[in-house]
Amino acid sequence: MRVSATSGRGLWAKKLIKAGSIIISLRPHSFALGSQYLDSHCSTCAAVPNSGLLRCTGCRTVWYCNATCQTNDWLLHRLECSALRNWAKSAPSKNLSVPSDAVRCLGRILWQKRQEGFDSSWSKEIDALQSHRHYLQPRVVENNTHLAHSLVRYLGLSSPRELSKFGILSAGDLTDLISRFVTNTFALTSPSLTPVGVSVSPLVALFNHSCDPGAVIVFPRSSRKPTEEPQMQANLTSYVDTTLPRSLRQAALKETYDFTCQCESICEIYQCVKCRAVVTATESIMDSLRVGQEALEKATSIQDTGQSSMLNTKTYPCDFGIRLHKSLLLFSFSADMPIRTSAKHYMGLSALLRDGHPVRAVALAELGKLLAVDEPRPATSPLANVSFPPSGPPRLKAAYKTLVHARHELMIGFGRDNDGGELGRNIRETLVSLEKELGVWTQGIHNTVQDALNSSRNLYLPNAGVCKQNVTAYGQVLFAAVVDR
Repeated sequence: MRVSATSGRGLWAKKLIKAGSIIISLRPHSFALGSQYLDSHCSTCAAVPNSGLLRCTGCRTVWYCNATCQTNDWLLHRLECSALRNWAKSAPSKNLSVPSDAVRCLGRILWQKRQEGFDSSWSKEIDALQSHRHYLQPRVVENNTHLAHSLVRYLGLSSPRELSKFGILSAGDLTDLISRFVTNTFALTSPSLTPVGVSVSPLVALFNHSCDPGAVIVFPRSSRKPTEEPQMQANLTSYVDTTLPRSLRQAALKETYDFTCQCESICEIYQCVKCRAVVTATESIMDSLRVGQEALEKATSIQDTGQSSMLNTKTYPCDFGIRLHKSLLLFSFSADMPIRTSAKHYMGLSALLRDGHPVRAVALAELGKLLAVDEPRPATSPLANVSFPPSGPPRLKAAYKTLVHARHELMIGFGRDNDGGELGRNIRETLVSLEKELGVWTQGIHNTVQDALNSSRNLYLPNAGVCKQNVTAYGQVLFAAVVDR
């Protein structure tokens, strides 16, 4: 850790780090699940257990894997439990009966600071997070003010002055707390990168920004340390969506983090995806960008308002837009449309993101899983003669190759020591299943050819030898074609 005149306080690598290495692995200081995930994920380890969850009988809001997780969380939840009950009693509607994940995470931070002691290393690490309250834009100030009022209400206080028991002695202290939280919050995600809440880690927050990051933050769920989940695993991370145009990235970085990025990838250069030649006539590209930006804004506007949409959490590019597009396509008339769209998404991401980037790896894994579900097209289908996606056995072969490549990228994006995380392990199991399916199908062709050969031996004809040769030749060609495909 050192301080740079241009980048401020941060972490620097002292040696080259191999792709797929886990740079750091730790449990965040604090995290909170999004409201819609409280009844499906454990509030202690953020897991989705195979068996049923245990519900807190007090607040009837949070759930746990088992009694061990419930006991481990009790020191904080006994305070949270009362706050959740009181909030629900005064909620104007059922939809607002649970505060946002941001409010709940802030509450847990303040309760733990008081338990640990304001002079403890845990509290000092939270207080050392960077605050930008002197440079906040009006919109950010408004959002932070709303968050502060909600926090005071959640803690059961009548005014901010009562926050003194949490070590907050002035309005400036409260503003610093909110600003530190908003600036340094990471999205808590599932192993497949779906945002399921918010998290805070002072150490991981020291990783500086790059528009072409050398590493990212993931929650892959290692099979080796289930009792220490959720584990954040991360050098340089991107604070914003790296697929946005330069002007929007610069605006977001300035508004939330108060700096102007100088890295090379911030430059706007348009190249041909195939030959990498620089495109000089950019009018059509700019028109496409404007249309795409309008679509992104519309997609953003329909996100769940119950979540921390006010927070500029450090998360992953294109994630929400891609998932929205896919969900809308589920209602299309063609079963192949999601596959074709998924393939286009991966091709677009592969032109923007490095090999092994978690977003790119997950997109390829989803494409492979879609291909693995064989849905032959009816002869009357308008896509009956379309070459992609293939149908029948060739589709299984395409799925296998796609998932092998996906596993390679998952091993980089989620760590080789983790075996690619939970998603990587699932893909490995799918590959084993596909290998068996392809083996059965190939063996069936072999048996068919052998039956034809046996039948030719029983033909009592003068030209039986010729017939046998023809069947043998035909069988060899057919079998070779099958294996090749």
